[in-house]
Amino acid sequence: MSKDSVKVGIRTDEVKQEASYFYQQLWQFVQPLAQQLDELVDRRLVSTFVALLGCILRHRHNSLGLLLSELGGKLLGEVHAPAGTKRISNLLRSKKWSHQLIEQYLLQQACQQAQQLQQAGQTVLLLWDESVVEKPESLRSEGLCAVRSSKARRLKRI
Repeated sequence: MSKDSVKVGIRTDEVKQEASYFYQQLWQFVQPLAQQLDELVDRRLVSTFVALLGCILRHRHNSLGLLLSELGGKLLGEVHAPAGTKRISNLLRSKKWSHQLIEQYLLQQACQQAQQLQQAGQTVLLLWDESVVEKPESLRSEGLCAVRSSKARRLKRI
């Protein structure tokens, strides 16, 4: 065995350990939400949900979007991309749950974290990074903030 192959083997082990740690942290954060979701939808959709979160976090890039078919390929491998896409589609189309479940969970987690910091005597700050979500077709979309774009400005003049 050469030194290079030993280095590659060691690096592969490090990557596997980091990935294992990442998924443990993800599961620890998402477990209460997954339990709530398990009460509402089929268990297979819950496992798809958790795996989909991992795929999004692992493959998201600022300049590249992820299409549903690409996510399906990342979820189950490129050979089974259509099956992965169908699983994601079934999850998103399920009428037994909505985005509000995720919003409530994240708000609850944020409140718990803020309370823990306050109890520890630390100052809690909310940082607003001026990011905007643009949906200029509607003047007031629920859950979206103000938009800085020329199209939104034109629509606002109406």
